[in-house]
Amino acid sequence: MPISLAEAQLDLPDNPTLAEKLKGKRPLLLFVGRLAPNKKQEDLVKLLYFVRRLRPNAQLALVGDRWDLKYDLWVEELAADLGLSEAVTLTGKISQQDMVTYYRAADLYVSMSEHEGFGKPFIESMYLGLPILAYDSTSVPYTLADAGVLFRQKEYARLAELVDILTTNKPLRQRIVARQAARVQVFRETAVYHTFLEFLHSLQLIDKLPEPSNARRPDFGK
Repeated sequence: MPISLAEAQLDLPDNPTLAEKLKGKRPLLLFVGRLAPNKKQEDLVKLLYFVRRLRPNAQLALVGDRWDLKYDLWVEELAADLGLSEAVTLTGKISQQDMVTYYRAADLYVSMSEHEGFGKPFIESMYLGLPILAYDSTSVPYTLADAGVLFRQKEYARLAELVDILTTNKPLRQRIVARQAARVQVFRETAVYHTFLEFLHSLQLIDKLPEPSNARRPDFGK
């Protein structure tokens, strides 16, 4: 079953102070997820190094808990070795409002992760209109389906050129955002509710598919 999109948690106003701070960071690349080796944040730092050859002011925001303290320090050391200390931000844990502000401020969501159980930030990005560029692994192609842009080889110089295109080509961005907006409908609460009922119906656990009520949330325990 897909994760149900918590729309109320994403329909928050921006943090105005943070939004103002992020205005000058262009293009801003974003990844959301705990700092962990399987998430491959270090590959995003390497990508940024090549992107800045084309776009010297490019920035990278890594939003997420410093879950692996040795790994997050290593990522910071890598950024320093590449001369990117001022261009890479590791936020640590932040509020839901700040996370939404980062989504809205970013120019591109980029994932190099090599293991995703589902990829909740993908549906958050799709809902908030942020184009996605992601490494094709584990659950990523299922979550995105025909939305976003997938790649299968981490060729940083070529990916940097693609990042440049995706952050500057407005008609292309609009087409990607439109496709993502269509895909995210699958994860809305009502759609997930019907998918679950259809599954129960296929197992002959229910006789008919009731309509969801706006006044009453479905009780799946009955």
